Amino acid sequence: MTEPGAALSAREIGDDLLIHDPEGRRVCFLNRTARQVWEMAGAGASIDRIVQAVCAAHPDVHEPSVRADVEACLDELGRLGLRAG
Repeated sequence: MTEPGAALSAREIGDDLLIHDPEGRRVCFLNRTARQVWEMAGAGASIDRIVQAVCAAHPDVHEPSVRADVEACLDELGRLGLRAG
């Protein structure tokens, strides 16, 4: 599955994802949660929707902590040029 960014290629490794950006000559490894954030953001999901989904997958983690982590993940993906939009 390759979503956000036409020049990117992605390879599944179990539940995780290895993203290769041949133009920037970078490789990025996303764990299961970062992968979920990346895929949902690429599909146009709002931050609120992404937070809801991550909270559902990790009910033992409080929403404010999840929101902070999702926002940090999106910021880092953007900094790396791996975030759509």
